[in-house]
Amino acid sequence: EIMHALKMTYHVQCFKCAACKNPIRNQAFYMEEGEPYCERDYEKMFGTKCHGCDFKIDAGDRFLEALGYSWHDTCFVCAFLSCTPSPAVHLSIALPLISVRETKSESKSTLPNQPGGEDVLLEKG
Repeated sequence: EIMHALKMTYHVQCFKCAACKNPIRNQAFYMEEGEPYCERDYEKMFGTKCHGCDFKIDAGDRFLEALGYSWHDTCFVCAFLSCTPSPAVHLSIALPLISVRETKSESKSTLPNQPGGEDVLLEKG
């Protein structure tokens, strides 16, 4: 039995996950540093989880990095107002310098001396 992957032909039992060494067969796999990984091991080793809901952040998802963690944009909520802050509006409420990253564009701006006295860095990219 053979399979085709990465423009090559393999015996089904020879095309294996670089981590668990189990045959990938006809399942989804991901490449990292030239090595194939099964979906489970790839997520475990290289995936990013949301600190708010503990679910993975998929490619193309809107997310942000704040307080040393990654968050879905809907999971990062204001501890004071219990609402989801908009980067352009609510992040200026007396927060220390934090980095906000969104996967949709590549721009960066700083909101200087916001109420509370500290700059807030907004970063998209």
